Amino acid sequence: MLAGRQKISLKQALLIYITLFFSPSIRFMPSYTAVIAKQCGYLSPIVPFIILLPVIILLNKVFMKHKDKSLIDIYYHSLGKTAGKALLFLYVLWMLLITALYTRYYSERLVTTVFTQTKIDIFILVMMVTIAYVLKSGFVVIARMNEIIFPLISVIFWSLAIFMLPNFKIDNITPISYLDIIPIVRAGFGISFLWGYLIYILFLSDIINDKENLKHQGMYTLTYLTISSSILVAFVIGIIGYSITAKIPLPFMDAVKIVSFFDIVAKIESVVVIIWILADFILISTFSYIILHLLKSIFNLEDERHFINIFLIILYFLAMLITSSKIELEAFSYTIGIAGNFLLNIIIPYIVLAIALFKK
Repeated sequence: MLAGRQKISLKQALLIYITLFFSPSIRFMPSYTAVIAKQCGYLSPIVPFIILLPVIILLNKVFMKHKDKSLIDIYYHSLGKTAGKALLFLYVLWMLLITALYTRYYSERLVTTVFTQTKIDIFILVMMVTIAYVLKSGFVVIARMNEIIFPLISVIFWSLAIFMLPNFKIDNITPISYLDIIPIVRAGFGISFLWGYLIYILFLSDIINDKENLKHQGMYTLTYLTISSSILVAFVIGIIGYSITAKIPLPFMDAVKIVSFFDIVAKIESVVVIIWILADFILISTFSYIILHLLKSIFNLEDERHFINIFLIILYFLAMLITSSKIELEAFSYTIGIAGNFLLNIIIPYIVLAIALFKK
């Protein structure tokens, strides 16, 4: 795309998928599952695994059948050029909205946790300038940066899980009975859109090599996300309890504050904030790249680099104006955000891929 013929491997694409999954899952998953499934919230990630597994299989079969087509081409093939472009433009509008939301969340988090006396527009501006530079360098640069960021996030996350063990209370995640099945499933449906972000990544399938390995590598990735998500929710609820987890905006940070490792709690918090910012950077830059990539296909643009600056200016103002309070931000995410994401990330891909599988 922006970097010509440069491509990334499927492994690199899936690692980006895992990294961009980190930020919204840390913020959203513990509190949402605690509200609905209470002490059993940590079992909810099993549901998205079950939902997305057939999508992985469908994607693999469709890519094997249409080896010369990208996912964007498959949308055109399934729905026709006009309807396909209309649907992809809907994806553009929705992704622009949620990218602005994630940008606002990133800045709100910084001013509420670390830089309490700083205005949010400063952090949004810094992010936009950084992303502008990276986008002009191409997606390969983002993939290579993520090869450093992903291991860093993984090491810190699993280290924190170990440090949290002494404060973990098994009573906080029990008891479990058959009465919890429906709440677990409801919570699982609500968080499944996060797993569905795989569809967004695969909109770049024309610059991704070895897509024929998607079935096996995709299953490994889904398994990793399911296990890590279950551990994330289990440790947060296990440390501070589901009732507190359901009421506070950033329960993961509160769980981290309880961790005392050689009396350097403040430093641990700082490290968590840093890796969260890195995950936000991968999320926002990747979504921005995908939006530009979709626009290039929809409007048959030869080179979308000319639109990077104007796109980021729009994103900046949208992030600034999208809501007047954090409460409204959370309310949107818990209602319209979940519904819209589930429709575009789960339901529509099922339909489009099923059509592509049977259509000649």
